Amino acid sequence: EIGARARAELTALLEADLLTGVHLIQVAVPHLLDRPAEDRPSVVVITSVAGRQGLFGLSGYVIAKHAAVGLVRALAADLAGTTVTAVGVSPGATETAMLAATAGIYGLESTTELAGQQHLRAPMHPDEVAQVVALAATAGPVVHGAVLDADGGFRRG
Repeated sequence: EIGARARAELTALLEADLLTGVHLIQVAVPHLLDRPAEDRPSVVVITSVAGRQGLFGLSGYVIAKHAAVGLVRALAADLAGTTVTAVGVSPGATETAMLAATAGIYGLESTTELAGQQHLRAPMHPDEVAQVVALAATAGPVVHGAVLDADGGFRRG
């Protein structure tokens, strides 16, 4: 839906999912640039499967998460040649209040139905996604500029 409500929702989502990260990066990166390479300083941005494709009824969220992916790519370009790694993590259906609300938007009674679009056929636990975030934060330059999927095979054949 495109209208006044959608505009207000998009503004709020961009603030939460993009601009908060931008502000944190602006404060943190100068300090990270002072860290030695062996500390593997990194910036990890949480994106989403919505950052790589459209999802019905979630246009504001999709736009905001595409912007978060763009933030990772732009930051990686800006940090090229430094010791700081910029990387994203793209979770799929994870058992959270947000997933339950999304299931409600689609008229589904359970989050498991919504998670049926990923190979796991069930929502992931937040701790599983956190392990990928920890990997992203410590992997170093080999993941610079990448967005790592933590999506249980969401919409992959």
